[in-house]
Amino acid sequence: MKKTFSLLAFCCLFMLATPYAAIVKPAPVLPTFLQNMPLKNFLQLSGKEISVVIGKNLSVEQRITFGILRFSMKKALEKKPNIKVGEYFDSKKKMKTWLKIVLIILGVFLLGILIFAMALGRSQWG
Repeated sequence: MKKTFSLLAFCCLFMLATPYAAIVKPAPVLPTFLQNMPLKNFLQLSGKEISVVIGKNLSVEQRITFGILRFSMKKALEKKPNIKVGEYFDSKKKMKTWLKIVLIILGVFLLGILIFAMALGRSQWG
C-alpha cells in the first residue's frame, strides 16, 4: 500500500514539476544535393565525409544515431533499390506520426490498467 501510494505521489509531483511549454527543435534540413542522392551512394559515405559535406562536426550522439540509421536505410534499400535519400526521410516522417499515435493509445491503455489494478488491490485489502 505504501509503495503504491509513494509511486502515485511521485508521479503526481513529476507531472506538476514538468513545464507546460515545450521547446521544439526544427527538423534538420538536408542540402538538396543530398536529398536527390541515391540511398545506395549515401550509405557509402562515412560519418567524417558527411560532416565535411554538412559543414559541421557530428556529435557523439549524432554519430551513434547515424550508425543505427544505416541499418534502417539498408532495409529500405532492399525493399526499394532506386529510392533517394529525400524519399526515405519523407517516408520515415509518416511512420513516426503513426508510431506516436500507437504509443499514446498504448500509454492510455496501460494507465487504465494501472488505475484498475490499484482500485482492485485497495478493495481486496481494505
